[in-house]
Amino acid sequence: MGLQFAREGTAVIVNYSKSKERAKEVVDRIDAEGGQAAAIQADVSRDQQARQLIEKKNSPRAARCFRRHRRSGRLPGR
Repeated sequence: MGLQFAREGTAVIVNYSKSKERAKEVVDRIDAEGGQAAAIQADVSRDQQARQLIEKKNSPRAARCFRRHRRSGRLPGR
């Protein structure tokens, strides 16, 4: 699903609970196809971690990832 959203120009957060390697594979694939993505760990079945995921998506690290793609011309400014 994330790959399709990325193909349509949406910035994607790849959430993972345990498999950082698999999340990185998805992020790398999205990047290779010209999209933008960042991986963030959180167990969304736990309220506090779900809230932290939302906070992290607005983190400087995620913002840098998305700005990098926007500057490269792969993402229109939004």
